[in-house]
Amino acid sequence: MALESRMRPRQFWFTASYALLCAAFGVWGAYDYWVRIPRQEADIREYRQALDTVNRYSSLGAQDAMRLSAEQDAEYQAAQATVDRFAGGAPKPVAAYDRPLQLWVYMVGCGLFGTGLCVVSIVRTSSRSFRLEDDGTLRDGRVEVSPDDVTGIDMSRWMAKSIARLTLRDGSTVTLDDYKYSGMHMIVGTYAHRFDPQAWNADATPVKRAPKAEPDPTGGAATGPGGTADTAGSLPSPGAPVSGAEGSSGDRFPSA
Repeated sequence: MALESRMRPRQFWFTASYALLCAAFGVWGAYDYWVRIPRQEADIREYRQALDTVNRYSSLGAQDAMRLSAEQDAEYQAAQATVDRFAGGAPKPVAAYDRPLQLWVYMVGCGLFGTGLCVVSIVRTSSRSFRLEDDGTLRDGRVEVSPDDVTGIDMSRWMAKSIARLTLRDGSTVTLDDYKYSGMHMIVGTYAHRFDPQAWNADATPVKRAPKAEPDPTGGAATGPGGTADTAGSLPSPGAPVSGAEGSSGDRFPSA
């Protein structure tokens, strides 16, 4: 039966959550850049103008002991009301870094690039699926790899990152990522067992090592558990790139 591998739902929702988060930061930056900062700058100008008006008319009244005209008094009252509106004092000035921060970090960095990269990742990953046919041909929607084209598989990152790489005859590689694609471990295991059956099972799990031989204190042959002679050699450790002669792999990779 053919083996298939598609994008994990977990990977989709994980990346989609990041896309929404980046988009939210982008909207936040746009609001600050076009609404909050201009409003804050307008408040600062309004407060300074009103304060100047209040100080000017207060100074005139104290020095000249004269009554303000009706027009001047109305202007003074309006300015005083504006100053009183900012009960906490002068509005906080806009920091020099505020506009560039909102523009380049939030709007461009998060909103455009962050959201865009997440969306591209979702589209690319979801549009690609892997299928290993019964005859050993691997198809992923982009390339088709026959069994004879595969010369080895690099398992050095499999146990740590769930990533393996097929080495092809032309020197190129095909990345098999079990973190992003469900069921990928069966495809990886098929190739790993093909090239190194003593180190890898068909489900991409390492072959368990034989118990270490116990030395015979009398000087005889080393014995295993139970006192039986241990004649098995040590197995190669999993994790290193494997290639070369093919091992037993059932009917998925028929011999030529």
